[in-house]
Amino acid sequence: MPGVTVVRDGDFIGVAAVDELKAQKAILSIEAKWQQREQAGAKELFPFIKGHAAALSTVYTVAYIAHVPLEPRAAVAEFSGNRLFVQTGTQRPFGVREELARAFKMPGASARPHARHRLGLWRKAQR
Repeated sequence: MPGVTVVRDGDFIGVAAVDELKAQKAILSIEAKWQQREQAGAKELFPFIKGHAAALSTVYTVAYIAHVPLEPRAAVAEFSGNRLFVQTGTQRPFGVREELARAFKMPGASARPHARHRLGLWRKAQR
């Protein structure tokens, strides 16, 4: 198709085109074919899971940090109008607020991080 480039990399297929109409036509011409895997109904679910269990193991590493927070390194953000609410694990919510305000070019008061559980070392060490 002139004006369209198709890229396939394993299971991924992407389309780039000179305009949106050509991209849409190219996308609609793609026929996906796959093999359906075995599935289990409600009655067979637990035996199916047990019979198809797999053990996975991996190690994640990061650069050395003198003080490492124990909270998860993840966040969920919600924009509402011109305000940003972020649920995250942090021991420095005011620093996070400054970083969010700077990153999103907004007043600091419009960025509100919420650290539900502040998980410090000593509380965990006592358990």
